[in-house]
Amino acid sequence: MRRDRRFDEACEQAHMLIADDEEDADAWWNLALAQHSLGDLEESLRSLKMLIKLAHGFASGWAQYGVVLAENGQAEHGLKALSRALQLDPRQAVAARQAARICNEQNDVDGEIRYLSKLDAIGEADGNDLLRLGIAYWSKKHFGKAIDSYHRSAAIQKSVAPYFNLALVYSHDEVSQDVDAIDCLERALHINPEHEASTKRLSQIKPRLDKLAQDVLQAGETGLTKEYWYQFYINPFELLDANRDERIEDYDTKRIQRLKRRLLQEIELEDGYLDYADGLMIDKSQAIGICEELNDERLKMYHWFVFTEPYLLGFLTRGEIRHFLCLDDYNPIDLLEELDSEWSGFREWLSKTFCRQYDLLLTRALQNKRVPLVESLFDGRRWILSEHEELCYEGARRQVEELLNPLRQAAERAKNAKPSKSQVNDTLNHSGLISIINLLPEPFRDQQTEAVSLVRDIAITAFNEHSDTDLSKNILTLSRQFSFKNASLTQKLAEDSKQIERIIAQERQHEKKLTLGKDRIEVTKYGVQQGDTFISAGTAATIRWGVMITGTQYRQVYHFLMVCRDNAGNETKFSWQSSRNIEKQQDYFAGLVNAALNYVVPKICEKVQNRLDSGEWVKIGPCSLGKAVLMFEKSVWFTTKQYLIPWNRVETRIDNGVLYVYDRSNPKACAEMKLRDTENAAILQFLAVILKGS
Repeated sequence: MRRDRRFDEACEQAHMLIADDEEDADAWWNLALAQHSLGDLEESLRSLKMLIKLAHGFASGWAQYGVVLAENGQAEHGLKALSRALQLDPRQAVAARQAARICNEQNDVDGEIRYLSKLDAIGEADGNDLLRLGIAYWSKKHFGKAIDSYHRSAAIQKSVAPYFNLALVYSHDEVSQDVDAIDCLERALHINPEHEASTKRLSQIKPRLDKLAQDVLQAGETGLTKEYWYQFYINPFELLDANRDERIEDYDTKRIQRLKRRLLQEIELEDGYLDYADGLMIDKSQAIGICEELNDERLKMYHWFVFTEPYLLGFLTRGEIRHFLCLDDYNPIDLLEELDSEWSGFREWLSKTFCRQYDLLLTRALQNKRVPLVESLFDGRRWILSEHEELCYEGARRQVEELLNPLRQAAERAKNAKPSKSQVNDTLNHSGLISIINLLPEPFRDQQTEAVSLVRDIAITAFNEHSDTDLSKNILTLSRQFSFKNASLTQKLAEDSKQIERIIAQERQHEKKLTLGKDRIEVTKYGVQQGDTFISAGTAATIRWGVMITGTQYRQVYHFLMVCRDNAGNETKFSWQSSRNIEKQQDYFAGLVNAALNYVVPKICEKVQNRLDSGEWVKIGPCSLGKAVLMFEKSVWFTTKQYLIPWNRVETRIDNGVLYVYDRSNPKACAEMKLRDTENAAILQFLAVILKGS
């Protein structure tokens, strides 16, 4: 009766069944559904409560209860009921879909994503579900996930919405794949030529791309010289001098064999030179191998797809660039349909070849500083699998690394020689660095971040090393030339500008600089300086310090000492003695120690940890440090006893300038060393804490 939409009669029949047996769960279920269909929500809820009481583990019952609660204005309770349904049955598609709908109505985007993702994971998401998932990801600026969801939605349902929404994502400033956006809008208009929003968006995007196409083509049709042609792909139909105006069916086995014989004769007569294929040089064995692929119907179709799209063929073989441009005579809708088809396999076949050629073309464009071409290559039509994306940028990343080298060198030089704003500006604009780095997409974020950090480091160095605040600020203003697609990175630049003075102060707050006799002595974030001797914090290998008191109770003499050494044998030695103004002298020394603890000791600790992690043993005083234990020997009567203490039992204490290292469970197992005389004794207490935690 319910299926026949005879809801009143269904209710009457269910009531009769319940009158005979009040615990008939099936009758309560059918009654609740019929009441819901009649719009009697309160009665339906009462019936569902009884159903759940009788069949507490019935997931569909909980799902329906959640649906009716939500319709009755009790969304929060409805969501709890739907969650319970999913706990009972994680594959409850109705519950997941309805929970997502409630979250959408409550503007809970994270919740909507969570439930729609559940629906997708169990394979029950339809085109509309995926569209909603894409919209939710778009609102959170998860662009890659939004693109994936929209594409999958479009593959399921032939609708304008997913293509238009894809265009919005692709044309967003942080994605900036405007050619892909154009293709999506064209596909939307192919479905509905009257779709005004697509037409309007098309008119907004296209002018920039038209101008860019002109700029690119002014420098030539290809980005590769002839020696780089045909490196990764040779099309067998082009090799056979086929006619793309014909049909693939015209090229049966007999005709292909006939064309292959003609090809081999041509190769023999012309010593492998094929004039009709832009001067391709090829030998017989290679030609035979390429033509053999036409015996596989699937591969034959793929090669035909490429052959009949001259711009794609030109890119794959000769590095021609029209494929990446917005041109009135290029609207590859049919090929895009084939690429998006789940059963075709064309994208999977094309992907790696496309990546290799793209990487070569992009790398050469970067080497030749063809900025408009670089911009076009980032604008879209990378017809690859997402898991192959890194292959597109291998050579390009190396090229960007080379572009960054002058800036790295400038940052290094600034530590010793005071830079100027004009020098830094010239470096930034050398070889088009700024123009290129601003165009880079997501896979280059680390290199963009490094470029910003290098300018920032030069600005900080101008203040720290050369005490020129104005220069520091002026250099930092040069970072405004960076204008990245990534909003968070651009925002970070702005925040850096606001906080530079505070950052500079914080980074240098523990530094200590004194004059000792004729020597300038310093402990800074960069290292330890004594006169002309400098040991950087990064190369410091050992450090020791301490105060020794001599003399009598009437006239005490304080001997202050700090020694730092690197592995090359360079050494700084701060030492002085005093019997007057002791508090002031102690403050000076305490400042040096504090600076060493903040800038030098952490670097030494890090190096010791790295040595331990690599399996080395490290000697500090009488102790040998291993990755898992600390070891020392102690004289016992007429022999020596070896103690092995796991790091979780190692304890340390300092008393009168002596460091004691002992076993917490056996305090008699104790080694001692003077901080003043023992290299790195001062860091052992920090290492004990660090290694105990690990």
